[in-house]
Amino acid sequence: MPYRTVRILILTVVACLILGGSAVLAQSKTAKQAESLSKAADDAKKQVRGVVEQLGKMLTGYNSIIDGSAKNAQSAYKKLAGDLKSTEKMLQGAQKSLQAMNKEADKFFADWEKDLGEFTNEDLKQKSMARLETSKSKYAALGESLGQAGDAFGPLVQNLNDQILFLGRDLSPEAIQDLQGEAEALNQQATEVTEEVKTLIASADAKPVEAD
Repeated sequence: MPYRTVRILILTVVACLILGGSAVLAQSKTAKQAESLSKAADDAKKQVRGVVEQLGKMLTGYNSIIDGSAKNAQSAYKKLAGDLKSTEKMLQGAQKSLQAMNKEADKFFADWEKDLGEFTNEDLKQKSMARLETSKSKYAALGESLGQAGDAFGPLVQNLNDQILFLGRDLSPEAIQDLQGEAEALNQQATEVTEEVKTLIASADAKPVEAD
């Protein structure tokens, strides 16, 4: 076999190996990105659920002071103040998780859009474009639901903060009695917010977390 022919064959084989390796690496990167995005979405939802649970515990402690069932009002108050700080930190954590999910989604979909330029089959390219738009819509809706859930907590936590501030200087039976009207309104607000957030979480759960 002529040297030139052998050289061409060798170069062809090498080119195929290089291109094939590049394709494998690209597929591996895509799989990792999809996994990261899925985990980020799961973490964001988990964080919001954690805030709901924490809020319930905090209200239980608050109401034990208001209805007089707490064995030691001062100890109950200290725990309540600590729970408020924990709730605020959890809210911040939920916001960061949502931001992380949005960042992962932006990166994933930006790379997907770049991949469209690699297609040689126009029909597959159009199908991929359609899946891209569907997936982007799903994650946009997911982010919106979780964002609304996080925002719903703000006014309630601020209301609790004001009432905890009020009790901090005066835990007398008279002061607690004077807070009954506000306490009733707070519990009503908490019920409404909790139901709203649970609905938003249910909506978020309905959004697939697997990238298409």
